[in-house]
Amino acid sequence: MRYLKSFVCKCPNCGKEAEIFSDEFDKKHFCKGCRQQIDFTKCTLESGV
Repeated sequence: MRYLKSFVCKCPNCGKEAEIFSDEFDKKHFCKGCRQQIDFTKCTLESGV
């Protein structure tokens, strides 16, 4: 797990930033702001670590 990358993007529904790790792309994620499911293929990439 040394090669994990973190991605931060804005929720396409409300614009709140959300973070996902590279090993979690196949899991469902929900926005903490609007509680809608986030499709990370449609969000705007803000930064990567």
